[in-house]
Amino acid sequence: KNSDVASVKMQDGITYIGKSAFQYCTALKEIILPSTLKDIGGNTFFSCQELESIELPDSLEYLDTWSFYGCGKLKIVKIPNKIGYIPLAAFASCDSLEKVILPDSCGSIHPSAFNGCKNLKEINIENIGYIADSAFAYTGLVNVNISKSTFNLGYGVFAFCDKLQNINVASENTSFCS
Repeated sequence: KNSDVASVKMQDGITYIGKSAFQYCTALKEIILPSTLKDIGGNTFFSCQELESIELPDSLEYLDTWSFYGCGKLKIVKIPNKIGYIPLAAFASCDSLEKVILPDSCGSIHPSAFNGCKNLKEINIENIGYIADSAFAYTGLVNVNISKSTFNLGYGVFAFCDKLQNINVASENTSFCS
């Protein structure tokens, strides 16, 4: 546990950040990732409660489980184009997370990926085929649009979303209807 580090700038050339590298760096507000980064290990930024923003580089290909769990002040996340799925609990309990921008390449959202993101009001899941159990449980989602691409919704995907008013399913979707 390191509660003194507030800012980190990583040099280009680094391609991997190891598991739990910054876990419980409770004072970390800012991190500048290298443009060469390809892989973020599990629990890397777990419970970095003061982390306000992060720019994930376009070079990023892999994001591991629980990577940003509990980053309570994180507000916006833009997922790079090379990411094919959002892993288990990657952004769970990010209380201030308001907006997530997913690339067209993202085909699935794994269990509890955004669980507990109370301020997440919108997310475009247009190209997502598979949304796993509790992926958006306890979020602030108001409207959800299920596209023709979505073929599987796991158990409790939108459980306890108290602000959820509408779930609209595309008429071309043969798996679900609204």
